[in-house]
Amino acid sequence: MVLNLLRDCRINIGDFCFSLVSNFEALALSLQDYFSGFIVEASPDLVIEFEIDHNPIETDVLPSYLLMEKSVSGNTFSFGSGFFKGFIDLLDKRCKVFINEGTLSKFHIRIIEQFLYQVYYTFLNIQNSYTPTTFLIHASGVVHNAMGFVFTGPSGVGKSTVASLSSQEMVLNDETVIITKKNGIFFVQSTPFNGSFKSKENGSALLRAIFLLEQSNRHYLIPVGKAESIKKFVKQVIFSAPLLSLDKKDAFSKMLDFCSILVREVPVFRLGFRMDRGFWDCIDEEIAK
Repeated sequence: MVLNLLRDCRINIGDFCFSLVSNFEALALSLQDYFSGFIVEASPDLVIEFEIDHNPIETDVLPSYLLMEKSVSGNTFSFGSGFFKGFIDLLDKRCKVFINEGTLSKFHIRIIEQFLYQVYYTFLNIQNSYTPTTFLIHASGVVHNAMGFVFTGPSGVGKSTVASLSSQEMVLNDETVIITKKNGIFFVQSTPFNGSFKSKENGSALLRAIFLLEQSNRHYLIPVGKAESIKKFVKQVIFSAPLLSLDKKDAFSKMLDFCSILVREVPVFRLGFRMDRGFWDCIDEEIAK
């Protein structure tokens, strides 16, 4: 079913507001439901209009991860051999995206999430073109005793479990957080992107420590050296590609620079934990030293 009027779903990602609109009812309702709790009434920095392409797909092979295939020409972009394509006009604060219906049915909001990562990095690149100080991280973020803590590691290691065990605290996200440096201090900030923990809250806190998760039959904390911290943490940084850039080398260099600065200023630990919230006792003991 197609609506006559566009539905406007405005969300904040970091310091930017993006208006997501579509005249395709199923997608419009999905966006509003998915980002509920993070919808705002701010003036948008960019209006992104999604239009559905109903032409049949000639292949069963669809891209599961948009960053793997991208082409750019001027202000136009194309992902997955044209399954997801459009143009962006930053002066006019407007972006138009055409999504093949077959692609949408298979990956739905996740494919839009990956696109929004790149839109967000596009605006960050304009704001901090020389000294990138903000990145999206695959991690859980929890505010405990007014301090921010980040829990990260490979998929399946327990980021969502930590969030569930921390439900008495303020959980910023169990899937994706923002780490940013403002006025010389690192902060962790929530994002509207969804993991399995749905009771996340919109907020931020000073970043006190980073934990590399390890499942264990006991709770423990082990400090991690700077070189190892960089090597492991950079793998959890969401690749910082602006929408119209194909320069992977520059993006990765900026990610490494950011991680190098981050681990010099924020302590990193290996955190072993079992299925109870006793790991917070280990953290409180370490932070109190």
